[in-house]
Amino acid sequence: LLSAFFATCASPFLKESLAGFTKYLFYFLCYVAMRLVIKSRSDCFGLFACALIGLLWANFEGLKQATFGAEALATWEDPNIPLSETFSRVYSTFLNPNLYGAYLLGLWPLSLIFLYFSFIAPSLGINKLISYIFSLLFGLTSFVSLYLIFQTGSRGAWLALGLQLVFIAF
Repeated sequence: LLSAFFATCASPFLKESLAGFTKYLFYFLCYVAMRLVIKSRSDCFGLFACALIGLLWANFEGLKQATFGAEALATWEDPNIPLSETFSRVYSTFLNPNLYGAYLLGLWPLSLIFLYFSFIAPSLGINKLISYIFSLLFGLTSFVSLYLIFQTGSRGAWLALGLQLVFIAF
């Protein structure tokens, strides 16, 4: 936090840097508040479940755009590339495909983790039917998230996904 403050003060673009520092400070305070509030695994599970519900909604919107096309809201659609006629970048509710790609990158591994736990849930005493339903849901969420990462057309998201897959493989 201190280094971010000094970098902000030393920036030649003080107004823009203060806006960025304010966001950073907000994120840092949210992290501290979550560390203070979340004391048990059940609280953590509930938070992750809420994040996955948000992922499901964003994936629904992204699939709708991938299927029916998405309106280009900015200059990220390049009409000079051959794929531009058949490939429409999706952005869900984020209004920017790069932001949507970053969002998916953060949450699709979480659906993999929940998929793993839904497979071992019967050994924990959870009903097998519920376990199978959740396995299907989390597996589908993982697959759709990966598909939508490619549909964002975000090169940064593609590179980060490659690194994530290498990390998961090892």
